[in-house]
Amino acid sequence: MNVITAYELAKISVNEIINYLRKSRAERNETVEEVLARHEKILQDYAIQTFGQKIPEKNIHREVVSGETLDERDEIKKVFNRLEKENIKCLLVVEPQRISRGDMLDCGRVVRILKYTETLCVTITKTYDLNNKFDRELFEAQLLQGNKYLEYTKEILDRGKALSIR
Repeated sequence: MNVITAYELAKISVNEIINYLRKSRAERNETVEEVLARHEKILQDYAIQTFGQKIPEKNIHREVVSGETLDERDEIKKVFNRLEKENIKCLLVVEPQRISRGDMLDCGRVVRILKYTETLCVTITKTYDLNNKFDRELFEAQLLQGNKYLEYTKEILDRGKALSIR
């Protein structure tokens, strides 16, 4: 079982990192664009602190979409394509749930691509190496928790719509 150290992480070039940002809806006091910009600043500050410089623009993928499934999201498909074809070592995200809140098939797809391309999923709080059993289990739990949250939110919204119609 190998744990990625801060020293090993710092040796990765920013050219080997993809920064993926996704937002599906606005927060209370912020537009979708403002939320994305705030998340990007958080991740760029982290990149400077951890890797010594910002992630280059060519490696930043921004997606504003509420699509539940990965197939409905063009930008994440581009990211996956790059992971399979290029020398990318890290996928930098605010949290694992930004990659997918889809069903178990989508969760499995995310896990499979990160595991078999040996791409680390890096967040500001944890680095996930999906070839490490414990990291993979925690990562999977994060994705599934996001799916449960999405399903619960949809139930509440649907119930509210039904009550409004009545």
